[in-house]
Amino acid sequence: MGNICICAIGYFYDGVACKKSGGAQVGEYCSSINQCQPANSQCLGNICTCATGYFYNGVACTKSSPPTRLSCTVVGAQVEFRNGYPVNCLTADCSQGYYCEYNKFYNQGQYICCGELPGTYVKSTQILKDLFKGKIRTYAYTNKPLECSAPTSCNVFTETPYCVFSKRYNQRVCCSTFTC
Repeated sequence: MGNICICAIGYFYDGVACKKSGGAQVGEYCSSINQCQPANSQCLGNICTCATGYFYNGVACTKSSPPTRLSCTVVGAQVEFRNGYPVNCLTADCSQGYYCEYNKFYNQGQYICCGELPGTYVKSTQILKDLFKGKIRTYAYTNKPLECSAPTSCNVFTETPYCVFSKRYNQRVCCSTFTC
């Protein structure tokens, strides 16, 4: 209808195309809480996540306890906990000295905060910087970042699936993490 996008009943516009409403699972794109299908889930930062105190078991958000054996990819780094649970850096900021990384084993895959414990030493600060910032997709033969416009714009790139605003580049870019 002119320059206005109108989706059929039961569908919503995600910035790119009309998508079926009400079927977003944990980890998928959402624009409102009503689109997150599992009970006890919420739409935070346009991603369906389990509510605080709930964990995704692959099917539903449950009150079961998180796994006790968690580790970070950098040797010597430790997982940051708040109120007995690992910090989900998709929905909360990591404390000073911690960085955000994806852990595919925890909670069926979740971003967690990792960092140094007082008195320990993580060998390479460059590794920490790379993990914190994520990697961007660039145009072929250049170092210019590939600009994106919608949350799902980068889904076709398996290594950089997230369209996020980068303060470093002052534009939205395809990134390997939620911080570039």
